[in-house]
Amino acid sequence: MNLESRVNLEVDLKKLADNFHEIRRRVSPCRLMAVLKANAYGLGVQPVAEVVKQAGAAAFGVAEINEAVELVPLGLPVQILGNLLPDEIAPAVEYGVICPLNDLEMAKKISAEAVRQGKTATGAVTVDSGMGRLGMPVAEAAEQILAMRGLPNLKLDGIYSHFSSAFMRYDDYSLGQLASFKTLLAELKGAGLEFPNVHMAASDALNNFPDSTRPPFTLARCGINMYGYYDNEVHQSMRLAPVVELKTRLAAVRMLAAGSCIGYGRMHRLQKDTRVGTIAAGYADGLPLALS
Repeated sequence: MNLESRVNLEVDLKKLADNFHEIRRRVSPCRLMAVLKANAYGLGVQPVAEVVKQAGAAAFGVAEINEAVELVPLGLPVQILGNLLPDEIAPAVEYGVICPLNDLEMAKKISAEAVRQGKTATGAVTVDSGMGRLGMPVAEAAEQILAMRGLPNLKLDGIYSHFSSAFMRYDDYSLGQLASFKTLLAELKGAGLEFPNVHMAASDALNNFPDSTRPPFTLARCGINMYGYYDNEVHQSMRLAPVVELKTRLAAVRMLAAGSCIGYGRMHRLQKDTRVGTIAAGYADGLPLALS
């Protein structure tokens, strides 16, 4: 027996493509990386990836190796934005994934594995400009990065960092992160090291800090904006359409008397006799209990 589902999540791929075109226009001449972590935020990574590839994505960004390997057959560069665990280095090199270079020791391990496999590994340098999560602290990164360029079988493809509070439109801390990262890039350039892919902006910064999509930056990342959504505090600088709708059906319609209570904790009390509908969806379907 194959009955219709009571709850459906519908993703409008046409709106997704339109949003991606609009974001590309907004960040041009920067190229645009589509961040597809966690199965494209649970929406189905393969159809989403195919749509944004056709819409002009320059690369895919993911969190970990399994996500990366799944996208390799689509033919675009795939960058792991997090870190590699020790047993993930070999498959990352084997599949040609862009490896995160969080420090010199990791770069040495990736280089050694590339030599072992007889391949050239591609890496992107991770710089901690103030997020405090991954990468080399920006003030002391130059020495380690310059040492990486002498490692065998390792190609330095890019360098990137991440804002901690780009959702705040006027944020001195974010401006400081941007300035310190640019200072590092200038220092590396002075030492003869430049990168084809330089990126720092993700969805919030695309709206609030457009300087992070201009030279010396050559690439920008987008995740939540692709789907037409923004952080609540972000200045919405682009015309984007929400692409997701959660649809369900009515399980019951009843007349309840004035004074009746509705919801956990009796969160609502009816002020008058009211016609009340109960939908066939709940928190198991993704509706936050906090909506009560």
